[in-house]
Amino acid sequence: MNIEKLYRKDLDNLWHNTSCSKYSSIGRGYAIERNVAKESILFISLNPSYSSAKAWNNGNSNSSVFYDIPPIEEKNNTNSFFAAINEFYDSLSVPKPPLAHHDLLFVRETKQESVKAMIKDPILSQFVLRQLEISKSIIYDSRPQLVVVLNAEARELIKEKCEKDFIGFDPTIGANVYKLNGQETPFLFSGMLSGQHALDKGSRESLKWHIELIIKSRHTSIGKP
Repeated sequence: MNIEKLYRKDLDNLWHNTSCSKYSSIGRGYAIERNVAKESILFISLNPSYSSAKAWNNGNSNSSVFYDIPPIEEKNNTNSFFAAINEFYDSLSVPKPPLAHHDLLFVRETKQESVKAMIKDPILSQFVLRQLEISKSIIYDSRPQLVVVLNAEARELIKEKCEKDFIGFDPTIGANVYKLNGQETPFLFSGMLSGQHALDKGSRESLKWHIELIIKSRHTSIGKP
C-alpha cells in the first residue's frame, strides 16, 4: 500500500491546522512509512522517534517525511529499532509473509511520556483521533496475516479502537483474534525488541516460537495476494 499517495493530503491538512505550544514535536511535522506491505507480519509501535525522523529527512528537524524501512539485507543499518525488527523477522525459521511496520501515531517524539500526555490532552483529542483513524484504516486495508504489537500504550489504543471487531481469544494459537475487513487476524501483544526495556532473551524466544506456531497454523493463506 502506498501510504504517501493515499494519505499525504490528509496528513498535511491535519498538521497545518494543528498547533499547541505545550508540544514542540507537533511543529516538527510528521513521519510515516511510505509503504506498508499487504498480507504481512505487521509490527505495530506507538510513534517514530525524533532522532530517527531527522536521519530519514537528511537532518531536517522541522519537516514531514515519508520514509522507507531499511531492507533486511542492509546489515549496516544504524537504526537500532528497525535493525532489531529485521533481525528478529529474519530469525523466523518458517516460510513467512512479508515484513511490515507501522506506528499508530506520526508525531516525531523520542520521549514516550510526552506522547502519552499528548494522547490524554483534551485540547489535542481530534489531532490524536484523526491519526488513529488513519492508522486503523492502514492496518485493516493492508489485511495483515498476523499483527505483533510491540508497545504497551499501543496495545491499549488497539484494544480501544478495534474493540467492536474483537472476536475473542483463540486457545488453539494462544492469541486474540480480530476481524479486519472480513479476515480473522491474530494479534500478539508483546514488548519492545530494542532499547532499554527490550525483551530478554527468553521472552524473545517465546515470541519467536509463538509467531512460528501461528504462521504454521495459517500456512494455507501465506503468499496469497
